Amino acid sequence: MNTIIIYASKYGSTRQYAEWLGNETGYKAINIKDIDPKIISGYKRIIVGSSVHMGRLDISSWLKKHWNLMADKSVILFSVNGTPPDQKEELRKILEFSLPKHILEKVNYFPLQGRLIYAELNFWHKLLVKMMKKMDKHPGSNLVLEDYDNVRKENLVNLKNHIVSPAGMN
Repeated sequence: MNTIIIYASKYGSTRQYAEWLGNETGYKAINIKDIDPKIISGYKRIIVGSSVHMGRLDISSWLKKHWNLMADKSVILFSVNGTPPDQKEELRKILEFSLPKHILEKVNYFPLQGRLIYAELNFWHKLLVKMMKKMDKHPGSNLVLEDYDNVRKENLVNLKNHIVSPAGMN
């Protein structure tokens, strides 16, 4: 199938998943910073990967701007963040905050776990993490503000299975 992987990655987790997926499928993985959106018309299926910051997909503006080029294609979206895939309500909120309904109805969505390495964050993200730590007063909160690294190749299993299934060919 004529497929391309397009991704936006701030600290490298989404890029890593896009590259693993590209290596395992033979599809080209391209950072949105390096793509001419016009080439999208040459593909039947678009896999879009995005990191999430402040509860929003980093690729959301780009996706909305260029949706007209993808609306008639099969679009698969994967996000990379600290929200575990089993927290479906939180993930739904991220999607609804990031994208309009007409796009959400069209994409097949796969959440993937990411990483947070405090020492690698830019000044603003460090400041936000510190503020979130101070604001989180809820015992038993699922807000993880310590370093973690859940980027694993095996996290791609459901996405890869969908890509090779007949449903993923639409």
